[in-house]
Amino acid sequence: MRPLSELDASVWNRVEGVATDLDDTLTSKGSLTASSLAAIEAIVARGMPCVIATGRPLGWAEVLAALLPVRAVVAENGGAWAVREGRAVRVSFLDNDAVRAEGMQRSRAMARRLTEVFPLKLVEEQTHRGTDVTLDVGERVTVARDVVDAAIEYVRASGLYAVASTVHLHVSYRAPDKMGGLRAALADVGLDAGGEKARCDRNVQQFMQLSPDQREGVRQAQLIAEAARFDFEQAITEPTPASADGAARKLVRGVLHARGPVEGRTVESRREQSLIVEMVAGAWRVAEWTPGRSDSGIVVH
Repeated sequence: MRPLSELDASVWNRVEGVATDLDDTLTSKGSLTASSLAAIEAIVARGMPCVIATGRPLGWAEVLAALLPVRAVVAENGGAWAVREGRAVRVSFLDNDAVRAEGMQRSRAMARRLTEVFPLKLVEEQTHRGTDVTLDVGERVTVARDVVDAAIEYVRASGLYAVASTVHLHVSYRAPDKMGGLRAALADVGLDAGGEKARCDRNVQQFMQLSPDQREGVRQAQLIAEAARFDFEQAITEPTPASADGAARKLVRGVLHARGPVEGRTVESRREQSLIVEMVAGAWRVAEWTPGRSDSGIVVH
């Protein structure tokens, strides 16, 4: 991976801000490294906001927001965030107190049930969690992937949500949505979340060259929506074998939430996706893309 000092000014000019994961991204073997701290400082020195988004508890977010030069720390897979205001730290939630209280009661009951049905243990942590409950799958113990997958299906069958990171299995009343929490945190500190969305003008131009009849098709509507603006929600990363030439690869599964303008109206869709990303020239690039079934179809506003 290339150090930030090697990036050209033309590259920096296209960057509006940086959002980063915590575990195994800023950290290495559980430790926050000097190189990661230097990278954050280099980003901030250029006048760009840096935000951390993690599945770790809100208590961690409070500490990180207080100690690091970041604009916000999104915690619990998007359920809450912490921002520094002067020497103090303020925390916020996506859901109100009543929703969280009822949801956490159900989440705790499900987590306890998982320890009875599967060889899983609750995470023992003294820091505050406000939107999910976690079980250890890779931090102090190693749990087989088939056990983790079975537990996730068990939770989802009950009407709750579950997602696994490299260290924890998260159980919650709300869908994991780091991007949603990130957008809320950015808005909270007065930043435009629209700049964080990926764009692809080439596909937009291709769509506009289609005939009127073709534009009316669902497939074309999906193309324009996904070409204009999209974000990846409920993302789960899994290890996968390296490429034939030895390049590192990851399997990423999630829901592509896409929206875009079509002749003065807005088209929106959500579809499951599977991506194989590959490390190329120090950056993750999409090597394979498998569209899934439509979650909610096409909505035109």
